[in-house]
Amino acid sequence: MSGYIHLTSENSRPSTFATQGEWHFFMINTLTDLSFKSDSCIFYGYDTVFKGFAARLTTQETEQIKKMSGVSAVTEDAMKTVLRTTRSITTVSRP
Repeated sequence: MSGYIHLTSENSRPSTFATQGEWHFFMINTLTDLSFKSDSCIFYGYDTVFKGFAARLTTQETEQIKKMSGVSAVTEDAMKTVLRTTRSITTVSRP
C-alpha cells in the first residue's frame, strides 16, 4: 500500500455532493476491492491551489480511481530532496 495524490476537477463534481471532500470520500468508499477498504484512508485534502486528496491505496484501488470520472491525474506521493544553499555557483567557484 502506497500514498497517492489524486487530482480532481471541481467542475466535474456531481451536484449531489456539497463539497469536494464529500466527493473524495465517496470515491474511496466505492472501491470494489473490499478486502483493502478498511486500510484505505485519505490522509490529506487539497483545496487551495488545486482540488484533490492524498490517500493510502493499493495498486488495484489506484487503478480503479484513475478510471473514475472527474479524476484528472494520479501520482505516487514521494519525498523530494531540495538543495537549499545561501551560496550561488559563482560565489562558490571564486577563489
